[in-house]
Amino acid sequence: VAERVLEIVLASLDEPRKPKPGLTRIKRNLYRRGVLSRS
Repeated sequence: VAERVLEIVLASLDEPRKPKPGLTRIKRNLYRRGVLSRS
């Protein structure tokens, strides 16, 4: 799962011209889940 998240984040960084608020929310949720799972 972490690998998929990294791919999505990298893809989003590669496409700064196409802002997607929906993806940003998903990224934040996934990031929070990752931090909670790691802690």
